[in-house]
Amino acid sequence: MTHARTSPDVEEQPRKRSAVLAEAVAEWPHAFVLLDAARRSVLAFNPRFAALMGLTPQRAGELHGAGVDALGEACASALAEPAALAAALDGERAVGRVELRDGGLLEVSAHRIQCGWLVLLEEATARLRAEDERRTVERRMRELERLEGLGALAGGIAHEFNNLLTAMMGSAELVLDQLAADDARRRQLERILDAGARAARLCEEMIASAGPGAFEVRRLHLSDLVHHTLRLLQPSTPARVRVEERLTPELPATAGDAAQLRRVLESVFLNACEALEARGGLVRVATGVSRMPARQLESLYFASGAPAGDYVWFEVSDDGLGMDAATQARMFDPFFSTKFAGRGLGLSSVARIVRGHKGAVEVESGPGRGTRVRVLVPVCE
Repeated sequence: MTHARTSPDVEEQPRKRSAVLAEAVAEWPHAFVLLDAARRSVLAFNPRFAALMGLTPQRAGELHGAGVDALGEACASALAEPAALAAALDGERAVGRVELRDGGLLEVSAHRIQCGWLVLLEEATARLRAEDERRTVERRMRELERLEGLGALAGGIAHEFNNLLTAMMGSAELVLDQLAADDARRRQLERILDAGARAARLCEEMIASAGPGAFEVRRLHLSDLVHHTLRLLQPSTPARVRVEERLTPELPATAGDAAQLRRVLESVFLNACEALEARGGLVRVATGVSRMPARQLESLYFASGAPAGDYVWFEVSDDGLGMDAATQARMFDPFFSTKFAGRGLGLSSVARIVRGHKGAVEVESGPGRGTRVRVLVPVCE
C-alpha cells in the first residue's frame, strides 16, 4: 500500500500566511481591538494598541481572552478618564473619542466582522482639536451675530421711542411754563418730565448698546480702578452679602475708558450680589494678568477681534446657585433676567464695551456651583 506524502511546500504555505498576517498586524499603523460577537471578551489586540496603553508584553499576554472591563482597568493609567475605553468598546457602530492622559485624542470606531467586532482607535489629536476649535469659533460667531441683531433691533426701537419722548416732554414743558408758580398741576407735570428724563436715559443706553460707541482711552491700572469702584458700590451692596477683594498690586497697565470699564465691573458685581440677595453669601473680586494664546481666546465670549498676548483682568465670583447652559447662552441678551422683574439692559452693555476694548469675557458656572465672570483687556505695549 502506497502512502501519499505531503509536500514540504504545502506544509510551509499556512506558516507563511500566518507569518505575513502577523507582520501585517504588527505594522498596522492604527491601534485596534478584536472583540467577540457579544462584545464581552477580548480576542486580540495589536502591538500599537499595547504601546498606546502602556501595556508590558507580559500584561498584554494576560489580557488576551479577558473581559472588556478587565482591559479597560488595565489601560486606566494611560487614560484621562479611566472608564472611557470600556465605554467606547461597548458602543455598537459608534464613533467616539478617547482622551489619553498626555492630552492625545484617539478616534474610536466599531466595525462588525465575521468573527466579532473590530474596534479601531486612530490617533487623531490634531484633526479632532481643529474640529473642536472650528465648532467653537462657529458657535461664537453665531452668538455674536445674534447679539448684534438684538442690539440693532433695540437701537432702532430706542430711536423711535426717543422721538416720541421729545414731543411729549416738549409739550409738557410748554404747559408747565404757562402755569403759575403755585398751581397744583405743576407737580403732575414735573413728575411727567422726570419720568420722561429717565426714559430718555434708558433710550441712550439702548442706543449705546447697539453701536460701537466712542471711548475716552487713557492709560489705566486695573487694580486701582477696581478698588475705587468697589468703594463707590458699597451703598448698593446688600447687607447679607460679604465682599472679599483679592487685588494684585503693580499689574501691567492697560489702555481703556475708565468710565466704561467701571460700568462693566458694576454690572457684573451687582449681578453677583443679586444672585445672593435672598440667602446671602460671598462675592470675591480679584485682579491679575495672564498670557492668552489665540486658541484659548477663541473659546471666550466676544474675543473675535482679540489678539493673542498678555491680558490684565478682573473677575467676580459668587457662591450662589449658578447658571445652567440655557441661562448662560442668554446672559448677555438685552433685558434678559432670571428674576420676575428684570432690571434694564442687564449685561448686554458688557458685550459692546468689551469688544470696543478688544477684550474677552470668560464665564464659568453650573447649577449649584456659583458663577465666575472674568473680563480681560490687553496690556499696553
